[in-house]
Amino acid sequence: MEQKSIYGNQTQAVQIAYLAGIYDGEGTIRINKCGTAMYRAKHKTINPTYIAHLCLGMIDKRIPELLCKVFGGHMRYERAPEGKNCRGVWRWESTGRQNVTRIVTMLYPYLIVKKAQADVVLDLCNNWETPYSRSAGVGQREILRREQLYQKMKKLNAVGGAALSTEREDIREGETTVSPAARAVEDSPKSESRQLYVVGQ
Repeated sequence: MEQKSIYGNQTQAVQIAYLAGIYDGEGTIRINKCGTAMYRAKHKTINPTYIAHLCLGMIDKRIPELLCKVFGGHMRYERAPEGKNCRGVWRWESTGRQNVTRIVTMLYPYLIVKKAQADVVLDLCNNWETPYSRSAGVGQREILRREQLYQKMKKLNAVGGAALSTEREDIREGETTVSPAARAVEDSPKSESRQLYVVGQ
């Protein structure tokens, strides 16, 4: 008889635990910030925008494909720049408070290395204050709370360098990755060094 779990069945629980282990070592939990005057004018908001963001990149596409199948989100292929002695990367990502909260909550019991990052992003998402209107914005206390969580996440992802932040040599801290929604958050010109091919949603 199949053993039940909080995920519905034991097979699903094992799969989530497996993906959490891989994500703990290879994935990234981050908060992207869009605060330029151009961005605020385009989106008719007076406050900086903070976006919860999950991503994982691997040379082998099977794990990104599995993440996309289990959690949804987007997957794309990043071709290595010409002249660089490296291989392209398959990258999975998911953005937005609802998606990130759902995924991180499922992974959370199994995380070790990225437990602190998970706490920060869940704090951002679960305690989010929605303004009456974009033009009115949110209060200074909420802006300060979001900024503090953003800065805390940056410090957590910087500890120990690439080993803990899982940022590859050609992906810099502060870059955002994938999807039309996330592309608006780009804050590093070096992100243009790769050619992007969206292969799934």
